[in-house]
Amino acid sequence: MLHIDRPVQESAREVFQLCTSTKVGKLQEEILSGYEESIVKAAATFDAACTASALHSLDRREFGPNPPDRNHTKALERLYDRRLRDKEYPGRPLYDRIRNAPGKCPLCGIGRIKQVDHHLPKAHYPFLAVAPDNLIPVCADCNTVKLDRFPATGGEQSLHPYYDDIEDQLWLRAELLVQPVPGPLNWRVRYFVAPHPAWGEDLADRVRFHFDAFELDTLFAKQCADELVTVGAALEAVFLAGGAGDVRAELASLMRFRSKPRQNKWFVEDRAVELGPRPGLRPLREPPVGRRTRRPERRRRHLLPGTTRCGHEYDRGQHLPVAVPSPPTTEAATAPPAPPAGTTPTTRPAPTAPPWPSRRSA
Repeated sequence: MLHIDRPVQESAREVFQLCTSTKVGKLQEEILSGYEESIVKAAATFDAACTASALHSLDRREFGPNPPDRNHTKALERLYDRRLRDKEYPGRPLYDRIRNAPGKCPLCGIGRIKQVDHHLPKAHYPFLAVAPDNLIPVCADCNTVKLDRFPATGGEQSLHPYYDDIEDQLWLRAELLVQPVPGPLNWRVRYFVAPHPAWGEDLADRVRFHFDAFELDTLFAKQCADELVTVGAALEAVFLAGGAGDVRAELASLMRFRSKPRQNKWFVEDRAVELGPRPGLRPLREPPVGRRTRRPERRRRHLLPGTTRCGHEYDRGQHLPVAVPSPPTTEAATAPPAPPAGTTPTTRPAPTAPPWPSRRSA
């Protein structure tokens, strides 16, 4: 739910004239030429309704042929399907300018912009098929979820990224739900809308409707689950090194860093709720005294020149191999022990070579 500037600055009349400038058959020209003024008027009415958040009050009969004519309606819809979106028509650069808008999808704030959507569907509002204010850059998921729905009441109006701006007001909240179950711990993060005190009831209803219509709770929860897999390993290392205090400091620093671009994002947490006790569930605490913490993995390939894999130890401060001098070889030390009395002496096999060559021999 991001506010963006309109990528196309041309007016509705200019876009209509550009789409009908070339490759127009005689029958299509006769149909479309009679609707230019109606399209310009409909675009102005749409702009005023968006500014007043009154899209639900628009009469659909004023945004299509009257009396209804199926052929005329199809010709108006093809203004977008063919003359604005197809590459062989001159309106394609305007379509690319909208679809290539920078940033994330303004409807969800997560998806990558890949398509152009009509805020009010062209099937129900044919005069707005190529109105620039009605064309929004969106991701494929949001375009699929929205389909051809249009508002019937004031509370059913989704937010328009060109007109509605609520980014400076904190309204998105999240809570961690922990529920005891017979098997593993069942937890999830629930996102919800907490209306800003400065909002009216109408705006609060619209934000809730937008949040539910585009299933942002499920989308944000999936993003959070993926993030926790990555962050969890890092927090475990922080906990083992410094305990719960360092984990809290790390989370606070992470929240401050990530909330700078904008306040209402899925990774800004708010509170945690535990639903009932669970046997064996312990809170985050300091590591027990005397327990050895996890050390980085020791890699044997870091050997000093002139040492073998068997003849070194690791220095615990810098994790560097240190050569260990071999004990002095004497005849007494290397001679095999005498066999017990009354037994037959046996000959030991010669020691085999190590399974890997030394770096000196290599």
